Amino acid sequence: MLLQTERFTLRPLAEQDATLFQSLYCDKELMRHIGPALSEHDAIAAFNTTLKTMYRKAPYCFFWVIEQLEQALGVVGIADIKAKQQAEIGIILLRRAHRKRVADEVVPRVIRYCSEQLELKQLVGTFDSQNLAALRLNKRMGFSNFRAIEGKAQQLQGYLTLNLFKECQ
Repeated sequence: MLLQTERFTLRPLAEQDATLFQSLYCDKELMRHIGPALSEHDAIAAFNTTLKTMYRKAPYCFFWVIEQLEQALGVVGIADIKAKQQAEIGIILLRRAHRKRVADEVVPRVIRYCSEQLELKQLVGTFDSQNLAALRLNKRMGFSNFRAIEGKAQQLQGYLTLNLFKECQ
């Protein structure tokens, strides 16, 4: 499913995106608030697994490449999809896309897709408590009830009830 915003095209992650995926998930600086950077081998394995799970009859996840003028800027996705219930949303951007309000435009479009097309009731945003940009983004998008994840002291989760998101649009 191709999604569009005013400035960006979100197209489904595909075979030709292996290099982009690798450059995002192997970069220690980009991954510092997400988790350990992956080795090249592990990134390719994760990429292949992601593609397989995206195209199942009942997908567990779905990822889009964020493009502007056919230049890839990063990846946004939903994972841990539970039909008509909830999913987790996340975004990772190349450094050149930071501080350009990409997430402010892309994330609401994905939220709308989750609400209208997948009929999900709730989205979960999980992020490192040190990642103030992620906290601010989650708050701007309407996520609330932030709490620490049990056993992961530095990880926070916020929740967005999608019928409330619709009312705010």
